[in-house]
Amino acid sequence: PGAEGLEAFERKVLETFTTADGRITAFPVQEKKFLVLLRHVLKAFDRGVRYPEKRVNQILKQYNDDTARLRRALVEHQYMAREGGGGKYWRIDS
Repeated sequence: PGAEGLEAFERKVLETFTTADGRITAFPVQEKKFLVLLRHVLKAFDRGVRYPEKRVNQILKQYNDDTARLRRALVEHQYMAREGGGGKYWRIDS
C-alpha cells in the first residue's frame, strides 16, 4: 500500500485503540497495530533529550497505566535506547 493506505491504517488503529485525547484503551495483539501505538507514544519524546526513567514513566502514564510495558516495548522495538545503571532513555531516530 502507498503512503495514503498506511496513513489510513494508522488512523484506524488509533481510532480503535485510543481515546479522543490519545490515551491507549487496549493493546492490540497484532504487532503491526501495536507498533502504530508505540509510534504514537514516541511523539511525546523530544529528539536529543535524555530522560530519567521517572520522567519516562510520567510521560507514558498519560497514555496508559502500564508504563513498564510501553517502556520495554519502546526499547525492544528500537524506538528508544536505554543506558544501564543510571536508567536514562532517549529516542533513536534512524
